[in-house]
Amino acid sequence: MGITGLLPFLEKASSACHLRELRGKCVAIDTYCWLHRGAFGCAERLARGDSTDMHIQYCLKYVQLLLSHNIKPILVFDGQHLPAKAATEAKRREIRETARKRGAELLRLGRIDEARSFLRRCVDITHEMALQLIRECRKRGVDCIVAPYEADAQLAYLNRTDIAQYVITEDSDLVLFGCNRILFKLDLTGHGRLVEASKLHLAMGCREDRYKFAKFRYMCILSGCDYLDSLPGIGLGKACKFMLKTEDPDIRRALAKIPAYLNMRQLSVTEEYKDEFLKADATFKHMVVYDPVQRRQTRLVDPDDEGTPEQYCCNAGKFLDEKVAFQLAVGNLDPFSLRKMDDWHPDEADVGVAAGKNQHPTIWRKDYMLLKDAKQAQISTQTQKPSTLPSFVKRAVHHVEHAVDQNTNETITDVLQIYGIQNPDEPPSKRSCHAQKSAHSAESHVAIDYQDVEALDVLEQLEQPKTPKRTRNPFAISPNKSLLSRDTLLSPTKITPETRSLLHNTSMQLNNR
Repeated sequence: MGITGLLPFLEKASSACHLRELRGKCVAIDTYCWLHRGAFGCAERLARGDSTDMHIQYCLKYVQLLLSHNIKPILVFDGQHLPAKAATEAKRREIRETARKRGAELLRLGRIDEARSFLRRCVDITHEMALQLIRECRKRGVDCIVAPYEADAQLAYLNRTDIAQYVITEDSDLVLFGCNRILFKLDLTGHGRLVEASKLHLAMGCREDRYKFAKFRYMCILSGCDYLDSLPGIGLGKACKFMLKTEDPDIRRALAKIPAYLNMRQLSVTEEYKDEFLKADATFKHMVVYDPVQRRQTRLVDPDDEGTPEQYCCNAGKFLDEKVAFQLAVGNLDPFSLRKMDDWHPDEADVGVAAGKNQHPTIWRKDYMLLKDAKQAQISTQTQKPSTLPSFVKRAVHHVEHAVDQNTNETITDVLQIYGIQNPDEPPSKRSCHAQKSAHSAESHVAIDYQDVEALDVLEQLEQPKTPKRTRNPFAISPNKSLLSRDTLLSPTKITPETRSLLHNTSMQLNNR
């Protein structure tokens, strides 16, 4: 059912989101929300008991949508009912029975359109329907897990332990369990609304330094939830106003101040309400969940870590036998009767890639690693991977003497004459090629020490100029050259006999006459 008006209240803490932003992540899904929505399309058949799989195919469309965006889905199903929700479940059964009778009556009268709306309300999702979907998901290599009790707490555990980085649901109660990122209103186009726990202070209208998640949870419980009805006249607005005013860390003592803080003198906060409030708070914090990695039941948060007395955890569920808890978690048992309905075991079945349709590892593997641990292991493996390049080994350069033909007495002059470089009339060079080669060989083939080479390298670096050579500007005027004065630039050209034109000379001769 959720908290009345909570989703609109969280508008400032939410943002538009598309599945492309979740690529490569793991997402836990509140599957009963999908099953209920899928059952709307075949409500008449389900009400009459006819065989149909329309609701199963509806869920598989969303599963395929997630896989197409490279997202690992984990389908989470509800388990047993909590004692704290006994009254809520009884009320729901009564509503479904009333709707079923009214729908059947309208069908007899031929008013099919009106009957369809009532039939949708009376549909109850059974474990047989859930098992049908679980089997289809196993064929596709998609993980499924049945919670010991509420799927909300199991979803929160997967999210808080980073097995799943996001949660998909339509139930606003999930925010109270401490999920970090929740995607609401997901459609088949991949769009939805993402609510982040780091932005909840914006919804409450307080500064981040004054915000505590416990205050947010108290506010929601005070406004009314599945585990406790609200006080008369108290909704989300007044509950938020009260939690922002009070600074008392003891919530039991703070509850007694509600009439004064909200100016509701006629309101009475009984001791019984305070006890039920603390039980509801403990149920949200310490519900029994299942750890698929360790394959054992645990609590969402250890009561000892929060200092919660054991008496307030009476509605948070009880631990089952280890083997029974495992069979329930993999979907082999009916959650209510514990009757065996399937015989699937992850260690015996092929829970790997499942015919190549799913590339994500399953959480039921004994060597399953969290996403962050898998990335760290991959980085460590790449760091420790030996290089394929051969190691560089320094080797000494030995003195080598080149053999020279002693009969070769060819001079440099002879060589130059062959190529036409030197005038043959010039006196020949006194040095022979043999002498030059011998001198060059003696200078270059000396044993080399690596320390000398390094010293030469350092010396070469020291000899280089510290600043790069500046490129000369071709348009710059040398300071040695004399510049033209301003008078010279502005004066007309000096007329000389050589610069006079023929027309000018002719005119001057005529004037002289």
